[in-house]
Amino acid sequence: MHMDVGMDSGDMIAKQSVSIEDKDTMGDVEAKLMKASQVLIHEDLKKYLAGELTSIEQDEPQVTLAYTIKKEDEFISFNRHVKDVYNHIRGLVPWPVGYGILDEKRVKLHAAEYQHKKVNEPAGTILKVTTEGIEVACIDGVVILKRLQTEGKQAMDVKDIANGVGRDWTGKVFL
Repeated sequence: MHMDVGMDSGDMIAKQSVSIEDKDTMGDVEAKLMKASQVLIHEDLKKYLAGELTSIEQDEPQVTLAYTIKKEDEFISFNRHVKDVYNHIRGLVPWPVGYGILDEKRVKLHAAEYQHKKVNEPAGTILKVTTEGIEVACIDGVVILKRLQTEGKQAMDVKDIANGVGRDWTGKVFL
């Protein structure tokens, strides 16, 4: 894009779209964007330098900016709709990685899935711990945690956690 006085608001020279699938993490999206940028650099930049591309004015009301993620943005509250919790988790993977508080300790959430279903327990309650996942109640379903990192430990798949301390977590609540 052309530079102007605004933030990312100059006329566009070329653009590329990528699809964001329901299971994509921020790392997956970043990889897709890197691949798309190769086309922009290798093909469209040559066309621009040859005078073969014309600028496209941006529709200012459609311009969005990504804000800088702060430490407090990494906290995952389960007291929300399940899809919002799931998207929050995957939006912070692989970095900086979101976390919840369990037994007054941070637990980083590296991978998750979700299901819409009726839940009778308060949001944040660990409903079930199995080698397939740790089900945590949300407003309208469950987030199924697949990979976690407890304080002072490496990230682990839930099958390893379930075989250790994880089975004692059933009924506990993420704050």
